[in-house]
Amino acid sequence: MSSKRFDFATWLRLEYRNFFYSGELDSSHEVRFRIRPEFKVALNNPSLGDDGTLYGRTDVEFFVPLTEDIPERFVNKIRFRIGPGYRINYGCKVELMFMHDRY
Repeated sequence: MSSKRFDFATWLRLEYRNFFYSGELDSSHEVRFRIRPEFKVALNNPSLGDDGTLYGRTDVEFFVPLTEDIPERFVNKIRFRIGPGYRINYGCKVELMFMHDRY
């Protein structure tokens, strides 16, 4: 769902992760699903596509393990991000994001 002033997107990822340990732990593998809905809104212009647009953005990401018995401590978590952004031109933008991880 997109309009000129608002943008909503969802990122879906499926990760295959390899863990190689030194010492007593055996190497292991994990499959993890990630989903991140995000929202952006233009603050000073009628469109997110205009050069010189100041915008706000926020998203929340969920990490869901699909395999068991992984010795990683934070295999499943929730990440929340929020902050302002500035679109300089088509090829360049700057964002400042506050991120909070919850385990």
